[in-house]
Amino acid sequence: MTDSPFSAGQRIAVVGGYDPHPKWLDGATERLATVLGFLSGQNESLAMLIQFDEAFSWEGSPVRYGVLRLRYTGASWENEAVCHVEVFGFKPKRGSAKGLWVESHAILRLLP
Repeated sequence: MTDSPFSAGQRIAVVGGYDPHPKWLDGATERLATVLGFLSGQNESLAMLIQFDEAFSWEGSPVRYGVLRLRYTGASWENEAVCHVEVFGFKPKRGSAKGLWVESHAILRLLP
């Protein structure tokens, strides 16, 4: 488990990082999603599994799910966490699954 303000069912917004208008947001300021839970990650920290509210296309592939991985060593899952974003057309079962990479410095925000 993880000490985190996030849990399954919570609503989040994922926004771009360095680029104020990243392609994966397709002109929007954020993508809304629901936290589905946490998966074992590629290292010590857990990866967050999310389901986007609206499906979209990335590099010609339909996308509905995302896996968020903490960007920095020693970071923790907290509001305004900086994370990598990988997207999937299917619901991954493991955090080590490889999706389509879209962002290295996205910001995750917990919605009220």
